[in-house]
Amino acid sequence: MIAGSAIGVMALLAIVLSLLAMEHRSATHLARRSAGNLVQLIDADITRSIGLYDLALQGAATAAATPGIDKLPPQLRRELYFGRAVAAPHSERMLILDADGRVIANSGRGDHLPASFRGRPCFDVHARDPAHGLCISSPYRLGAGADAWHIAFSRRVASADGRFAGVALGEMKLRYFSVLFRSLEFGASTHVSLLQQDGALLARHPSTGRDMTGTDFSASPNFQRMVREREGSFTALSAVNGEVRLFTFSRVGELPLVLLIAISADEVYASWRRTAALVGGATLLLCLTGVGFAWLLRHELRLRHETGERMAALAATDPLTGLANRRQLDERLDAEWQRSFHNKRPLSLLMIDVDRFKWVNDVHGHARGDDILCTIANLIRQHLQRPADAGARYGGDEFCVLLPETDESGAAAVAEAIRADVQRILSHGGEADVTVSIGYASRIATQHEDVLSMIAIADAALYEAKHRGRNKVVGERCSETDLEA
Repeated sequence: MIAGSAIGVMALLAIVLSLLAMEHRSATHLARRSAGNLVQLIDADITRSIGLYDLALQGAATAAATPGIDKLPPQLRRELYFGRAVAAPHSERMLILDADGRVIANSGRGDHLPASFRGRPCFDVHARDPAHGLCISSPYRLGAGADAWHIAFSRRVASADGRFAGVALGEMKLRYFSVLFRSLEFGASTHVSLLQQDGALLARHPSTGRDMTGTDFSASPNFQRMVREREGSFTALSAVNGEVRLFTFSRVGELPLVLLIAISADEVYASWRRTAALVGGATLLLCLTGVGFAWLLRHELRLRHETGERMAALAATDPLTGLANRRQLDERLDAEWQRSFHNKRPLSLLMIDVDRFKWVNDVHGHARGDDILCTIANLIRQHLQRPADAGARYGGDEFCVLLPETDESGAAAVAEAIRADVQRILSHGGEADVTVSIGYASRIATQHEDVLSMIAIADAALYEAKHRGRNKVVGERCSETDLEA
């Protein structure tokens, strides 16, 4: 029943834990799917907007490469250069640069313009690599305020013979991405970020309270994983605040941009944790109840077992002396006789009788007689040196000592030691002196004898000791044939 209760508790725990694990995976899957849908939505919007910038830049680059465009009227030339720029959202301005990096056309304001763009990364890339397509710059500031951060998109302008003739460049306010992110609904602790492939942060919503635009995350293990895998989802510690977050990310089209949505693990698993707390609490209470009942049952069974052992011990023990009784002695004799037969090892038996015990009872009373029996029992117990040795009250004033794996000389030594101790303790040269007579037998069990024959031999030796004047030890030597067996 205890084992069944334990198995039931473990089975219940296994089922509940399995269900909670399934719910946890379901919560994770749902969060990943929702974040993945948002990533796709934002990805499509960003790709479309940058595509419009790219179309405007391609048109400007084509116009700049048209022979004789510099001879057209300024208004017409401006229309050819920047006619498509109006479709580009949050456009700051578009520029046409010549091969030396100087501005030859400007769609907007002329402030914050360098004398030459030569040396700028995107300009040098286009000058060096004719096959390079759209180039996206690192974020930079123009002036101060909320709209100060910009990035630039650029396309190469090639002459009729394919030589580098300049760059068509368009500037976008990074506020565009913040506006886009704010238009979508996120959880209270969800962050969306746009980063360049080199690790520079372009936009983040909601803000952390400090301007993080341009912060380099290239050394972050999370970002390195995103660049390596291109898209996916994983759970890790945030590099910004150290919180555990579920990151869902994707490369924005074929652009060198990475879009990231980071959801707090607390938000993802809030509902699951409430369910787990409720179900776990109820399960724990049920398990504790089951364990409590099992413990009570175990306690009751232990009490019954201990009571049974005590009763068995009482049934096998002489109540006066505490030695084994006749019944237990018979069982031990049978067992040791069989062991002697199988192991071919000697077995010895001592028969001990108190001399003139009836006279002691008649003269000094039964109480004194009982004290003498207890004293002799204690002396016998002191000479039982090995776990297998056993002493027993055979009946009345007679005792037995069973000595497995003990030959005749060993039995004689133990018998003499017991006799001498009894004489030393209970005999002082007076009328109340108490002594014992001991007979012993040693045998190696064979199939031609049984244990009763050894008892009879030891008993005969005891009466021989009595016949010789009491307070003697007499033994019956085993035959040479028995020893060889």
